[in-house]
Amino acid sequence: MGEILLSRHDLFLDKKIKTHATTNLNAQELEELYGIRVRSRMRQLFNLVAFDIGGARTSVNKNKKESYIVSEKSF
Repeated sequence: MGEILLSRHDLFLDKKIKTHATTNLNAQELEELYGIRVRSRMRQLFNLVAFDIGGARTSVNKNKKESYIVSEKSF
């Protein structure tokens, strides 16, 4: 998965091809699983949209270094 994300990052930079992704991992878990390089590229590629399933908190937080990644940045 890490290699796929790195190649999608290259495609985005070269040809502006978009990638959409979703995960229930937080930023720390992503870094532990894929490494800091992939996490860094994910910050560049995606907007953050975080949801608390319990309903107590719902937030949309674009371009921050946090939790759940759902949609790609619009440039």
